Amino acid sequence: LFRFGDEWGVNIFYVRNHITGIIDDTCALVMIFVGLLIGRVDVAAVGLIFFALIPFIGNALANAYYYTKQRGERP
Repeated sequence: LFRFGDEWGVNIFYVRNHITGIIDDTCALVMIFVGLLIGRVDVAAVGLIFFALIPFIGNALANAYYYTKQRGERP
């Protein structure tokens, strides 16, 4: 995640946000399947909540970054 350098320029935040979202989704799916495998419904429920909320959180972070940068570039 930290190996990405300046070749992405100002879009490095979006690249890191995308990769982090993929990792978060994978971990949430693992939580769901492990919770069902061991018979713990609470672990599966937490994984399901994470899986449902992660895209909204990533989008909120990207929008906040975009509008902060856009506001900072205005004269």
